[in-house]
Amino acid sequence: MTNNTFFALGLSAARLKIIKKLNFITPTEIQAEVIPHILNGKDIMASSPTGSGKTAAYSLPLVDLLAKIDTARALIIAPTRELAQQIQTVIKSVMQDTFMQSALIVGGKNMQGQLRKLKQRPQFVIATPGRLNDHIKRRTFGVEDFSFVVWDEMDKMLELGFREQIEDIFNRLPAKKQSMMFSATYPKRVLKLAEKYLNNPVKFFTEETNKPNKNITQKIIKIEGNEKLKKLTELLQEQSKTGRQILVFVKTQRATNEISVYLKRRGFLAGAMHGGLQQKLRDKTLLDFRNKELQILIATDLAARGLDIPAIHCVVNYELPQNPEEYIHRIGRSGRYKNKGISYTLLARSDKADWKKIKEFLNN
Repeated sequence: MTNNTFFALGLSAARLKIIKKLNFITPTEIQAEVIPHILNGKDIMASSPTGSGKTAAYSLPLVDLLAKIDTARALIIAPTRELAQQIQTVIKSVMQDTFMQSALIVGGKNMQGQLRKLKQRPQFVIATPGRLNDHIKRRTFGVEDFSFVVWDEMDKMLELGFREQIEDIFNRLPAKKQSMMFSATYPKRVLKLAEKYLNNPVKFFTEETNKPNKNITQKIIKIEGNEKLKKLTELLQEQSKTGRQILVFVKTQRATNEISVYLKRRGFLAGAMHGGLQQKLRDKTLLDFRNKELQILIATDLAARGLDIPAIHCVVNYELPQNPEEYIHRIGRSGRYKNKGISYTLLARSDKADWKKIKEFLNN
């Protein structure tokens, strides 16, 4: 780590005061490495494990930079509503005691309410590519005057099919800007875009890039026949005794609903989370999970990013992800902020091919 105190990173006295208020003790590795470069106007291409403080790594210096220039604005683009909401929460916390405002531009939220917020010209706009392009096409919002742009979890945006929207946004951004790209994984397709979108960036990759967090104990449970649901039930019975939060990942919306209903009928405090739910229901389910009114959340990969709940101790891969890199993001929901976590992967014979791809990805 380059610096072991926030004071040494060049942040303003006002930001250091907020850091103390938020009980940040020492900067994480990525924060120590990139914050000085962001303050010095450099483009950034960075990666570190989930839960390592990437959002604060760009939020803290950006608030200081925007505070110095009245007309400066920052655009942060994220793949999912949940991640965008989490980013806004962090930004609001680090821009306390300022007159800055932020706007959340995501699908599932009232368009008119977003328009009212955008007319106030907030300093921070956090958006998903789909809804951002809706506003651009309707000419209700433009991105031509943003001095700072952050691409958060670009690999997930590509996986969700946002390539065309991303290109359109990029082509409308001003030529002179400071750009940053952060992610926990950097597949080759993302590296190619980074070369295009970033100007001579400072690169920072931890040794754990494309590797699971070392605080997470990984366990494999081999399943014979069609006993996966039975084994999941046994596992949840055991883990629920700890009183800690449990996140179970499946592939499809249908499986999410069916397993959630199955568990609730057996007395578990379980809920479902997937992209087919209305945003209000998604928000309520996450709130109930955060408040521990639900102990178990059954989710698709929608919850693999942006779900920052330190109380999650256990992650279960009931079904494997479509893309190997999502395995890292899934289990990274536990073991956050140096806490210990555990992940279980239930492997049937039909999972062998997908598991082989994941192991190859992890070993590269």
